[in-house]
Amino acid sequence: MPLRDAFRPLPPSQAVREARRERRVMLRRSIAGRCPLCATKGIRSGCSTISDRCPGCNFALSRERGYLSGAATVATVVVVPSAFQPFAVALWLWVGLAYFRPLDASDLSANDPQSGRDRPV
Repeated sequence: MPLRDAFRPLPPSQAVREARRERRVMLRRSIAGRCPLCATKGIRSGCSTISDRCPGCNFALSRERGYLSGAATVATVVVVPSAFQPFAVALWLWVGLAYFRPLDASDLSANDPQSGRDRPV
């Protein structure tokens, strides 16, 4: 057996493949707003509230005190940057101009049609 074959990963077992498939199925169900275990509708009431238990399989959706704070963190990481990105860019431009690299003539002439250049470099 060549040495390179010794370091080749083994193909996943049937149990590993089944676990990966089950995770994908549960993810699709969760994104669709259904119970991740039994795919029953009705775990949400409105946009921002979720039932304590699944009406189909009685699975506890509210696991323990503070469990759902991770969901709030995910929402913050996904929604806040996209909502405030233009503000953050403008603020960073100001910081750069005010403290790191002051404005000079080449910054303003880069878009000037008289200079013969169309875009900043």
